[in-house]
Amino acid sequence: MLSVFIILPHNTSGSLSYSAYLNIRYNSNICLLSKEEKEDFLNGDTTFGIKTYDDIVTRFSITPKYYYRIGNSRLSSRFTIRYRAFLINTVKNDVLFSFEQRIHIRKLSLYLIYSYSPEVKVKRYHSCELSEERVWFSYALNKFEASVRHPVTKSFDIKAGCKGYLRYYNKQFLEYDCIEYVPFVRLTYSMDNMTVEVGYGFKLSDARGYDTVAEMGETDSNDPDNSFEEDQYALSLDLTTPLRGVSISADYRYFERFYTSEKHPSVDPLHRFRRNKAHRISAGITYHISRRIGLSLEYTYYRTIANSPLICEMDDKKGYSYQRFGIKGSLVK
Repeated sequence: MLSVFIILPHNTSGSLSYSAYLNIRYNSNICLLSKEEKEDFLNGDTTFGIKTYDDIVTRFSITPKYYYRIGNSRLSSRFTIRYRAFLINTVKNDVLFSFEQRIHIRKLSLYLIYSYSPEVKVKRYHSCELSEERVWFSYALNKFEASVRHPVTKSFDIKAGCKGYLRYYNKQFLEYDCIEYVPFVRLTYSMDNMTVEVGYGFKLSDARGYDTVAEMGETDSNDPDNSFEEDQYALSLDLTTPLRGVSISADYRYFERFYTSEKHPSVDPLHRFRRNKAHRISAGITYHISRRIGLSLEYTYYRTIANSPLICEMDDKKGYSYQRFGIKGSLVK
């Protein structure tokens, strides 16, 4: 963050502030276990590397912000550190770093964001290279976003852009390394006490599909191909209630994914012809203690349904769900 300030032109002047939050919530399925995996765990399978499949998760985030002007442009630089800690299954603790640059030129707002997490552990998964032994399925994440927001009228604005993800998996799962693109558009309409937003995104994920140089022809590899295309739909509502300082939010998202593996079903039965549908419902209520301090109660339900003409019980193998609910305190200064 300091290096960003050093390179700023000497004729700029600005102000420094920060925001932070502390979020404590219960997660009913921290490793996204399917029905079959939950049954194995409950029947005494000790190879999952976790003590419980649910847990209390604490997230802490702090974001220094620097606001300044260059000519007629208003800018802000933001650096975020977010740490996630699991009460029982500490092996899944992780950290995320993010830098965001906002540029406001007249009515246009430009957003440039980069995020990095050195290791995100999903769950222990069977490795073909290690005789089906369960090893951690994890990845390093690089995320990019470039977008622009334009207010069409006083009440209506449009935001469009593209997100990009680079995921590099651990050495037992190199075939899952992937690059993903998500062009998206969001429309927002605001009234006196209510804001409605609708959005659409299209995710294109291109997985490596092989784990050695000798298998660079993806269709000749005996490794799975996790490539897919996904439609993403979003609808959200923010409402200021008649109660002083109290606001309500609700969010619904629907995902429809089609896996594009071209490998023979005998090689890649879990991806060839597979389709996933997912629903995510979130709701929250926030009490604004002051202009700078807020306290929120939050709830999220997520369900992925997996289908395949090749495997009748695909949903038992790859479908999963979770619920999260907790409390969040936020501070803006």
